Amino acid sequence: MWSGSRDLSILEWDLTPEVVSRYLTGQGHSGPVACIQVSNDGTKLWSGSRDTKIIEWNLTNNKIVKILQGHESPITCMKLSKDETKLWSGS
Repeated sequence: MWSGSRDLSILEWDLTPEVVSRYLTGQGHSGPVACIQVSNDGTKLWSGSRDTKIIEWNLTNNKIVKILQGHESPITCMKLSKDETKLWSGS
């Protein structure tokens, strides 16, 4: 399970024994992370933020792949298409 936070962090949680297994922070967003989408194979993650940016992460090395900009208001939701060729976002 993944969570985004007001402190700009993105955490991956192992639910047994309820510990943080991965921590993505200190890079990318300048506002609270409001929404997250993960690819079906678990190798990519997209984070949307109040800073109006969407960041694509490579989860094999925890690095930023690209930053998508175009919204003028905070991003509040995202949805990845089933074939993972489109990412819809709302603000």
